[in-house]
Amino acid sequence: MMIYGKAQQAGQAHQLGTAARRALDDLLSSIYEPVTREWLNRQLPDVREGSGLHLACGNGHDSFILASLIDAQTTLMCIDEDAATVQAARHSGALGNREGVQFLQADPFNWETTQVFDFIYTRIWAGSWAGQSDLMQAIRRNLKTGGILLVEIVTLSGFRAYPYNHAFARTMELISLLETSRPGRVTPQEQILVLLQRAGFETPEPSAGPPAFIPHADNRVVSLALEACREAILHCRGSTAEELNALLLELREFERQDDTLISRPGLLQFTTNLNNR
Repeated sequence: MMIYGKAQQAGQAHQLGTAARRALDDLLSSIYEPVTREWLNRQLPDVREGSGLHLACGNGHDSFILASLIDAQTTLMCIDEDAATVQAARHSGALGNREGVQFLQADPFNWETTQVFDFIYTRIWAGSWAGQSDLMQAIRRNLKTGGILLVEIVTLSGFRAYPYNHAFARTMELISLLETSRPGRVTPQEQILVLLQRAGFETPEPSAGPPAFIPHADNRVVSLALEACREAILHCRGSTAEELNALLLELREFERQDDTLISRPGLLQFTTNLNNR
């Protein structure tokens, strides 16, 4: 599951947002699997009898990719704050007889352990900067000096679609407001570079996931993104509940049309090392 930030709200609206985020994360993991696997295969160190940490593991989809790429003697701890997705990961059976992989329900921002890891992997939504300085400090505490941090940043406003559709364009506009910091309109790439530098990491060379159209059955990823961002959009007064309801109806119809083409959302990938403490 992508890390969205620490703000939690009670009530039915939050429950619907949580369900949308779970579905969105599952779909994005499936859509990005070839890109993530190829990138991790190139960037992940050949850790022998070492240890790794997967922050915000969700239902374990990407954890299973990690487990398939590391040495059999390497341990992998996977944590997520959503107890339901952690339970699903534990019972998926995707690991077979692979030992040394543990799933734990915990807050990625405040989780503490006496163990330090050789590498840490996580996926972050570009609109969740409010808590990411805390996340970087948590990563620093749990990573060995010289250890490797692998970060993927999803920009949910990075979708492309054909033909033009008003609801799609307006959705991208609203989500982009959440992903670009104020003041100064700092981009997600610039923001993560500052956070990494402040936390003591080397300046990384980012790479971008290649664009590609997704299967038609996965087009609903856009409406799921709007549902997942609904509370944040309303909180910053970027729109009204009435407009968002109307956009969702039009967007779902657009996603179902036979001639609709939608791309993967934007993806930035960073690999960096922790400097001396």
